[in-house]
Formats: sequence, C-alpha cells, structure tokens
Amino acid sequence: MKSEKGHGLYSVFVLGLLYFCQGLPFGFLAKTLPLLLRTAGVSLSQIGFLSWLSAPWMFKALWGPAVDFYGRKSDWVLIAQLLLGGFCILASFIAGRLDTTNDSNIQRLYIPIFCMNLAASCQDVAVDGLAIESFGTEKLGWINSIQVVGFKVGMLTGGGVFIWASEKYGFSYSGIFWRMASLIYLCLLCFVFSPLCNARKAAPPTSKDTQISKFQGYFSVIVSLLTSKHSWPLTGLILTYKLGEGLGDVMFKPMLIDLGISKGDIGLWSGVYGMGFSICGSLAGGFVSSKMSFTSALTFALVARLYPQFLRLSVANMSPPEHALVAPTLSSTQIDFICYTMWIEAFFGGLLSTCMFTYMMSKVNKELGSSHFALLATLEVVGKSFATTFSGVVADVLGLVALYKIAIVLSAACMLYLIPIYTSYNPSHKGK
Repeated sequence: MKSEKGHGLYSVFVLGLLYFCQGLPFGFLAKTLPLLLRTAGVSLSQIGFLSWLSAPWMFKALWGPAVDFYGRKSDWVLIAQLLLGGFCILASFIAGRLDTTNDSNIQRLYIPIFCMNLAASCQDVAVDGLAIESFGTEKLGWINSIQVVGFKVGMLTGGGVFIWASEKYGFSYSGIFWRMASLIYLCLLCFVFSPLCNARKAAPPTSKDTQISKFQGYFSVIVSLLTSKHSWPLTGLILTYKLGEGLGDVMFKPMLIDLGISKGDIGLWSGVYGMGFSICGSLAGGFVSSKMSFTSALTFALVARLYPQFLRLSVANMSPPEHALVAPTLSSTQIDFICYTMWIEAFFGGLLSTCMFTYMMSKVNKELGSSHFALLATLEVVGKSFATTFSGVVADVLGLVALYKIAIVLSAACMLYLIPIYTSYNPSHKGK
C-alpha cells in the first residue's frame, strides 16, 4: 500500500514506532507510578495530583507554530527523540540510587518523568504534522488507528509489561528506564532510514511577511475555536468527552490495590491483556471510521463507551470501607468480573480514541497541520487532565461509588454537543 505521496507500509510502521516511543513515558506515569505510590502508602488525593507531570501535553499548542513554520518536521522528531532517550537515561541514574539505598522516596523521579513527557509531547506535534502531510484524507481512519495503537503499545510496555516483569523477574527501577532508552534509540534508527525522514525536503525560505501571515492564520484559528458559534460544539465536545472516563481511570487501579489484588496481577490483567483489548478497539475504530461518516462513527463510540462505565460502578461497590484494616476476600466470580470490566473498558476506550482523533484530524486546516491538530489535542488533554487532577479529592470526599456515578453522568452529558454538530452536518462522503 502506498499513498499518493509515495509512503508505503514501512513508513506506516515507522509512524507507529514513533507513537510507541511517546507512549512509553506516559504509560509509566499513568499506569506504573500510581501503583508504586499506592503501595508506598501515598494517599489517593496525592496520586490524583500527579497529573501535573503530564502538563507538557496540555501546552503542545504553544510550540505547534514553531514546528509548522521553522525547519523540517523530521528534524524536530530527531531532536525530540534524542532528548526523550536522554531523559530516560537520567531517570535510570536517579532510580539506581533508589535501588541501591533502598530509598522509598519515589518522588525523586518526578522531574525526569516530567522532562520525558515534555520531549514526547514536542515529538507528538511533529509526528502528527508528518502524518497529515504524508497521507491522504481517505486514509485518516487507519492512520489514526496506527497512531492510537502505537501510543497504546508504548503505554502497555511502559505501564504494564515493565511493572509485571519487575515483580516476576526482579527488574530494578533503573533497569526499566535503561530498557526504555534502548527501545527509543532503536526506533530512532528505524526513523532515520525511513522515507518519512529522508524524503522530507527543507522548507523553502519564507519572508518575514509570510511568517507573520502564518502566525495570524494560527491565532485566527484559536479565536475561532473560542468564540465562533460554529466552532464551540467541537471545542466543547473535545474538552468534555473524556471527563467521565478520566475521573475514573486514575482511581481504578488504586481501588484494585485496596481490594487486595497484587501489582503484578493488575499489571498483567490491565497493562498487558487490557492493552491488547485496547489495541483491538483502536483497530475497530479505524474500521468503523472507514465505513461510516466520521461524525456517525464518533457518535457510535460515545454511546458504546457508557457500558464499561456502568461496569466500573459495579466494581466500586465491591470496595471495602474507607478505614477497613483488611482487604476483602474476592470470589473467583468477582475477580473474573473485574477482569471483564478492565478489558471491556479498554476495548471501547480504544474505539472512542480512534474515532475522536480521526474526527479531529478531518477538521484540521492542512496549511497549519501541526499547529491546528496540536491545538485540538491540547483541548482534549486539558479536559482529561482536569478530571484526573481532582479524581482523588472526589474519591476521598465522596467515596468511590459516588465518583463512578458522576463519571457516568459526565460521559452521557458530553453527547449534548452532538446536537448542534448534527444540525449543521452534511454527509457528503461516507468517510468524511
């Protein structure tokens, strides 16, 4: 398969590798670190506030114009990938001190993890721009499947495989970060020898007036998203569609720790098997987006996502009282139900992510590809991060059952933004 711009299967494969590298630090932050902290006795409120470590993903729009208007996107990818691996090596040295001194102060890893996410978010802007430039609109569904699958395999590795292997085979924290750096630099070599890197010609020199014109175009997009009555339904939907899901995501694994399930089992069930279901959901999202209009595919995914939210509420009803000294003994049926809940949520979460990113990419101004998509993606991260930041506080104050009831309401309420979208929608093509 080749696009009209000459990019074949190897380019698609390398694109997936780049998204894989971006998922590694995010997976460690979102999946592994909460487990380590909860095991060390850190409160749910403090774990919830860990979302500040992913703050660089909320500010991607700030460096989007630089990626679009200065230099080659492939050069930005190279620099960001080198820095990402370097910060992993730095984290390995800090983690090595924790391993050798038996220091439980895991918080010392916060700064390198923050820097890893900063480099990954910069790379994400450039890789999204490469994808928009290199592949046609008719392939957006499948390209976004590759994007989500690559990122989630990275999350699987950083947040599932490593934590499972550390418990089963005795990997140290330092060893985890060294393996991360090795994978990142291996993927960098694949990118260097790919058409995505070598076929990109340097951008022609532009006059100062042209650069000013481009920046004016970018800021007009920002103003439109914030003020135009035609843009606010899209803006509102992107900001709110992950509120309910994000509210429950951060608290789910600590809740399983409180239920007496080991870190290794959680890492295996959720991080490994769950991510497999998530990848299948992402591929299903690419298929659905290629067979239906992008708007219809998104609607289907939003409705389907409600089912796993109700399943999570049922798991929350199993949680022990706040001051219980002993974790409850779960029956095999309850354990099976918890696994089923994790896997169903992972599948429909992957389906929704692909459908949403495909819909977002279809709305991008191609002349401002990196900048515009980074702006939309920033809105998505801001909405999700708002929920994750305060999830621990909600859980501590209201309890886990109330938290998951609120998550269901928020997941359903975001669909109100579909009403104005459909009233102005004209399905001119099945894939649009």
